Amino acid sequence: MRRKTRRVIAIGVAALSCFLVVAYVFSESKTHSLAENSPRNEKSELVRLLENHCNTVNALENIHLPESSEGILQNAEIRQIQVVTRHGDRSAIFTTPMTHSNRFRCPRESDYAKTSESPPLSPCRASQLTRTGCEQHRKLGNFFKRAYGLSNEDLESKMRISSTRYQRTIKSAECLVSGLLGDDSFSQSEIHLTSSDCFATSDDTDTGYLQRCPRLNSIWARLKLQLKYVTMATRWDAIRRRVVDFAGGRSDLSLTAIGDTVYTHYCHLRKSLGDPSVTPCLSPGHCLLEPLTLEVVKAYDECTTFNYTEEVSILLIQPLVSQIVAQMESVVLGKSDMKFVHYSGHDVTLMPLLIALGGWKGRRSPYASRIVFELWQKEEDNDNCETSECRYQVKILYNGKALSRRGRDVFSFGEFRTWVLDGPLRTVSAYRNACMTGSLER
Repeated sequence: MRRKTRRVIAIGVAALSCFLVVAYVFSESKTHSLAENSPRNEKSELVRLLENHCNTVNALENIHLPESSEGILQNAEIRQIQVVTRHGDRSAIFTTPMTHSNRFRCPRESDYAKTSESPPLSPCRASQLTRTGCEQHRKLGNFFKRAYGLSNEDLESKMRISSTRYQRTIKSAECLVSGLLGDDSFSQSEIHLTSSDCFATSDDTDTGYLQRCPRLNSIWARLKLQLKYVTMATRWDAIRRRVVDFAGGRSDLSLTAIGDTVYTHYCHLRKSLGDPSVTPCLSPGHCLLEPLTLEVVKAYDECTTFNYTEEVSILLIQPLVSQIVAQMESVVLGKSDMKFVHYSGHDVTLMPLLIALGGWKGRRSPYASRIVFELWQKEEDNDNCETSECRYQVKILYNGKALSRRGRDVFSFGEFRTWVLDGPLRTVSAYRNACMTGSLER
């Protein structure tokens, strides 16, 4: 009898155990099913970083919305707009096993700024502006026209366009002006070219600034001897080696080439090829995993930005900022009526400028990013200014957001001029001395 009772109890326990296991499996299956069928949670950190970098045309179509503060200052008239931009979407600079460069499509050189048709596309060269990149800048030019109420008559003989000597920056400038003017009458021959990424002028008597600062290389060499850099470089190389192993042992792949591949794949190739993969692939189904790709993106950005200390940034960008001040001063003194000035550059143009202005957030500037310097003239009967430097106001914005200084978004031209020219590089001679000795006078 006892044996029979024990057998019944054992069978009961087994049955209960089976029931609980089945119930658990069903519950888990239902939970996973709900998770799969419910809307996706917020985007991964990698996707957010890549999407921000791409700065899509759709995003640029929305910059006229209230979150943009450009063209807004009460009781004042806009007198001058100076814009420093990064070029638009481009093809890859480097060829890697994960970069199918022949799949990038770009307009012909003569077709970029055309507004009346969709030009035929052909394979891009390395680092060439894509049609998407052109459209980004065309949208930007159209936005400036609306935000500041500019007409073609306003801009006639009152516009100056400068660019570095790269196809992607020159064509970005052309496309921006075509959006600004609403036609394709502007030609590349009207663009002032410079071989300096930070728009340093030639070493001449007009400015006294050096096109290349000799001491920068020694400053960078000193930075790379620091323990912090050595530690970070070791980590960067470990990440690079993991990608090299994935790519079949291509030991010549640099972290810069890998990072460039990740960005260009997501911003351009992924969309144009209809590729669902967030990360670049060697072949269908053989793609970089997202966690490693996120490490690549962060390391690539760290590697690029490490060299841009405040000291280096000031040396790099002082010539450009001095040009910006000079353009404003000519208007303030009544010597010029220049309305729109554009500097078409790179992320390494915007980065030191943002650091010098105190607006750097530690992230690489997206394609078609912009820093805008607005010069406003206040209504005379609305203030107590006795000098023109007080009556003229300056506002600086990065991608539509005002850059504050000492808690203020707007300051007089006199304050801005003093801040720039009476700062660490108080005079041209102080700048030249710093470039020759590698030390800034404080």
